[in-house]
Amino acid sequence: MTKETRIEQPEEQEKDEDKIYGTIYEAIMTQQLSPGFKLGEDSLAEIFKVSRARIRRVLLRLSYSRVVNLEPNRGAFVASPSLQEAKEVFEARRIIEAAIVHTVTRTIAPDQIALLEDIIASEQIACEQGDRPTAIKLAGQFHLLLADMAGNRILKELLQNLVSQTSLIVTLYEVSGFHRCTENGHRQLIQAIASGAPEQAEQAMTQHLIEVEMSLNLNRSLNLPVRLQDILKSHRA
Repeated sequence: MTKETRIEQPEEQEKDEDKIYGTIYEAIMTQQLSPGFKLGEDSLAEIFKVSRARIRRVLLRLSYSRVVNLEPNRGAFVASPSLQEAKEVFEARRIIEAAIVHTVTRTIAPDQIALLEDIIASEQIACEQGDRPTAIKLAGQFHLLLADMAGNRILKELLQNLVSQTSLIVTLYEVSGFHRCTENGHRQLIQAIASGAPEQAEQAMTQHLIEVEMSLNLNRSLNLPVRLQDILKSHRA
């Protein structure tokens, strides 16, 4: 009697690909996969125990999110935003997030303020403990939660991509050996939102993003991780 070969259903394939996407995406967002790092199809297929075809689909999705570049005849690489792209990302964020906080300031409820404060408290703990990846992740979540509270799906999707690119920009242009925690800026922003003055909240958001941008420089040398397997194994647990 021959052993039956289990045929994986399309829904299961999609679920697995979502998990692979999330694993690689999080590793990029927490700056464990640096800009310029090569994402080899063979290595990824071996790590996740799937076919190269499925890895290619995941990498294509990551390229749509602008965190991976697909280069003909060379393969997939973690995106490396140029200086001009970095300036454009921050400019776009200032415009979009000013509109977001304007809306949120007019509608925010006490329980929503409490959710934002919880993220800031966790971010502060991560910074105090030197847990840079967690601090970076929480900082992004703070801004995306504000977008969610604004109730505009399109703005949130736009901001998701911009936050992703910002993480790569910080990796490239951050002062060597220094990570600027953002919980103080977030705390001031919440105070402005809670005051109920949309214009004040817009100014606080704009100032916060300017400070983050101004903390970067162009002389950041990259320390690219050596083994893809070592980076991704902690995310797969």
